[in-house]
Amino acid sequence: MTGTTGEQSFGTLLREARRRAGLTQEELAARSGLSARSISDLERGRTLHPYLRSVALLADALEVAEPMRARLQEAARAGAHRAVQAVSSGAGQDGAGRPLSG
Repeated sequence: MTGTTGEQSFGTLLREARRRAGLTQEELAARSGLSARSISDLERGRTLHPYLRSVALLADALEVAEPMRARLQEAARAGAHRAVQAVSSGAGQDGAGRPLSG
């Protein structure tokens, strides 16, 4: 997945880094202290704005060098920015500003 400016999403970067490290989602979960479900949600883009602490834990567990660590952090910040824009634009709301679900 890519964002509107062509940058890779956090989930795509995370999946690529995990695969380069030769780890399964479960192995990365054990190393990072996050759940395998959380890692799966991040990789699939279901979670758009991970906590920066989670990004640091994942980068440490993957033993990535500084350039990739910076890319992961930037992608996480970009995901958070896109999520705020979606809320601000009224995405997921009816014409009166009420949520479409629930």
